[in-house]
Amino acid sequence: MTVELRQSTTAHGLKPPTMPGDPGWEEQIEDFFILLEGAKEEAPWSLEVRRVLKKHAPFELSDIESSLKAFGFNSWRECVDFVKDDECIEFMVRVAHWAKKNNFEVRTDRGFIDGEGVGLYKRWADRTDRTLEKIFDAKYYFQAERPLVYLNNALGCDCTPLMNYIHPGHWRYPAGHGGKFYESADLGRDTWVLQEWSWFVLLTGSYVLSMARTGGGVHLPEDNIAAGALAGLSEFDAYKE
Repeated sequence: MTVELRQSTTAHGLKPPTMPGDPGWEEQIEDFFILLEGAKEEAPWSLEVRRVLKKHAPFELSDIESSLKAFGFNSWRECVDFVKDDECIEFMVRVAHWAKKNNFEVRTDRGFIDGEGVGLYKRWADRTDRTLEKIFDAKYYFQAERPLVYLNNALGCDCTPLMNYIHPGHWRYPAGHGGKFYESADLGRDTWVLQEWSWFVLLTGSYVLSMARTGGGVHLPEDNIAAGALAGLSEFDAYKE
């Protein structure tokens, strides 16, 4: 299926994706399958899933379990299931609950309507809309095929039964879900006074949930990380040219 068509002349400074035959392509595919198969396991966080998540993280990732538990996720499978059918705003709502539960100080008192009430989600929607426009420009600039399309062509058979769910009909790089989650993290940091530990928890949550789209079978690992660069997080600057 095709959900959107557009003509694009810019990737907004994002570096090109890894393509078949490029150095690192086989590693992307191998790690794709580790995260995909890991979502079918009973273990909450398998050693292999944790290893791959830590390897690709553009920051030091040391405490996955407790960071994700802060947002209500107790396993890799739960993360993967969540990003299958989540509505765009859901993680931002969880971030707000987490901030209020921990009594984080609000940076600017705008009142209920313009502040932590409706205003919070208006700001999230405006920021996320701008980031998703950049992400979709980059998708249609690079036009990188989804993993399932590549596997079907490379193996000459239908690999759909291997996937945990089916990809949408646009290109893979960078990932739209990543843009939504990283904007939630960035807005959280701009809304509440976060210490080093709490920013780490929020950044870890947004990163792991972004990578959960690979657990579903719809993205390669780099797709999820590249979105952070277009969301303006400095931790992801390595994906800029």
